[in-house]
Amino acid sequence: AARSARAGVPALMVSVSAAEELVPGYAQRVRRLDARERGPQEAGMRVELVADVHRTKGTASNVLGLLRGADPGRTVVIGGHFDHLGHGDVGSLSPGQMGTVHNGADDNASGTAVILEVARCLAQGPRPAVNVIFAFWSGEELGLLGSEHWMNQPTVDLEGVVANINLDMVGRAESGKLQVLGAGSAGPLGGWAEAAAAVVGIDNQIQRSGSGVGGSDHQVFLRSAIPALHLFTGLHADYHRPTDDVDGFEEEGASQVARFVLELFGRLAQGPDFEFVASEPSENEQKVEGGFRSWLGSVPEYGYEGQGVLISGTSEGSPAERAGLLGGDILLGLGDVPFDNIYDLVFALQRYKPGDTVEVRFLRDGTEESALLTLLSRDVH
Repeated sequence: AARSARAGVPALMVSVSAAEELVPGYAQRVRRLDARERGPQEAGMRVELVADVHRTKGTASNVLGLLRGADPGRTVVIGGHFDHLGHGDVGSLSPGQMGTVHNGADDNASGTAVILEVARCLAQGPRPAVNVIFAFWSGEELGLLGSEHWMNQPTVDLEGVVANINLDMVGRAESGKLQVLGAGSAGPLGGWAEAAAAVVGIDNQIQRSGSGVGGSDHQVFLRSAIPALHLFTGLHADYHRPTDDVDGFEEEGASQVARFVLELFGRLAQGPDFEFVASEPSENEQKVEGGFRSWLGSVPEYGYEGQGVLISGTSEGSPAERAGLLGGDILLGLGDVPFDNIYDLVFALQRYKPGDTVEVRFLRDGTEESALLTLLSRDVH
């Protein structure tokens, strides 16, 4: 089934049993190829494939609000996405709960709520120094579609857009920690973020690059050479699952994030002109640039803080399931890539291509084990 296939050419995936019927001896041939053994050259065969493709189209809308400032020639965009996964399907990390509502309280109702609160506070005056666009993007989970559309058809002159503040998953801040990505995209941003955090009393973790696991709408601005910050309170075990619901929303922490945005915006609006700086990601960030490539099918526990990658289970029919991985296993490495954290898993899935057979090493009940598996495509499975 190709639920989200993006292949550039028509592609068909069949089970081993179906391949064996079409090409007797298929499994044995694959084992020889995996072992790099030379065998007799079998004659090829021609297969005719007929596929019915049903495409669906839908309409999505961004929601924008403009608060006019004293300087109409400068604009700050404060935004975040308001779409989520609906009833699961593509993107859900609970494949056994397809059809269950994924409310996305943290991802990204939390960002949406904070933007609304910031808009309410700024609208009560005094008049801001610059124009503010409050942007609620659609289609982020499908690939930053809403923010990309606005960037291609902007409602203001992009020459006057001085910065973007993006809020995506800011509902788990009661630990007092806030990640600030993209601080290197303009000279003064890191210092302003530090000053704002000191006023609010929140521990911000500054990251110069705007990269990370997955992506968010600030990257559209960075690609267009507009300074952008991404505010984020961290991954957790409810990420992209039905359990990301309102009972996990941390109200006081989100209030702190809203105060931080107001403090930061004040410095952005009153500060001197600044230019975009293309910052280089750190070593770990370089590893994950570009997102996933191959599909393993393990379901990580994002809240795990130990070494390796703890998984809560595997996706049905995935390489991880076929290799016998179980919930509670701690992945230690894939191929020649050892795992210290989730970033190393993402890097490994970029390093190896679909079809590669690699060894996965894991810890189960305190004992290190390993298994061979063949990676598949993450988009056609």
